Amino acid sequence: QFSAEDIDAVRTPEDIHKAEYAKLIAELNTIRKNNSDIQYVYIMRKANDPAKMIFIADADSLDPYIKKDTNNDGVITSADALNFPGEIYNDRPPFISNALEKPFAVTATDQWGTFISGHAPVLNEDGDAIAVLGIDMFASKLNAYTADTFKSLYYFIAFFFLFVIIRFYALNKS
Repeated sequence: QFSAEDIDAVRTPEDIHKAEYAKLIAELNTIRKNNSDIQYVYIMRKANDPAKMIFIADADSLDPYIKKDTNNDGVITSADALNFPGEIYNDRPPFISNALEKPFAVTATDQWGTFISGHAPVLNEDGDAIAVLGIDMFASKLNAYTADTFKSLYYFIAFFFLFVIIRFYALNKS
């Protein structure tokens, strides 16, 4: 979905004025628009220091100079920080670079919050990993999904025990 040439063309904060950057942001926003529970979508590459990753594009950062409430909590804080191309991701968990080899998902916490984060390699035409696509969903949404999924099970167990108690009472009375 992403062009290797577009990704390679975006390296520094000055690149936010390039058409390639706008194209990457549009593609990231399309992914987020088509998946309503996604909070953040971004692309990163390895830095020269293998322990660090560098932002290429973030769906919210078409204009990274503006102040924007990206997490919709009504307050602009460091959790709403926008990312420039070339900016080093300081809180990089060690597992993100593994996404250059294969897709995976984990629970992670950084300045933006606690998320279920999915990461996958972005490949060039030769099949080589050139970047990592990251997609984050608030972990609290997963908790809500889990609660909704198990709600019917909880009702079943409650009614089952109620039936067992009534049955037990009826058998003891006779």
